[in-house]
Amino acid sequence: MLACLAAAATKRVRDATDEVAAKRRGLSRAMRQARSYDEFAFAAEKLEALKRRTPVLAAAEAAKERRLYDSRLLRDRLRHLK
Repeated sequence: MLACLAAAATKRVRDATDEVAAKRRGLSRAMRQARSYDEFAFAAEKLEALKRRTPVLAAAEAAKERRLYDSRLLRDRLRHLK
C-alpha cells in the first residue's frame, strides 16, 4: 500500500516537472524565434514568471546570481564613486 502511494506521488511530481520543462523549452524556443522585441520580451517575461513559480528553478537561479555577485567589489566601487 505504501509503495503504491509513493509510486503515485513520484509519478505526479515527475509529470509536473516534465510539464514545467516542456513550457520552459517552448518559451525559450519562442525567444529564439521572435521576430520583434515585443515577441521576445513577452516570452522572456513568461519564462521569468515560470521560474519564480517553480521553487527548484528559483533556487537554482538565485544560487547562480549569488555566484556572480561580488559584494566586496560592489562596495569598493560604490565607495570609489562617492
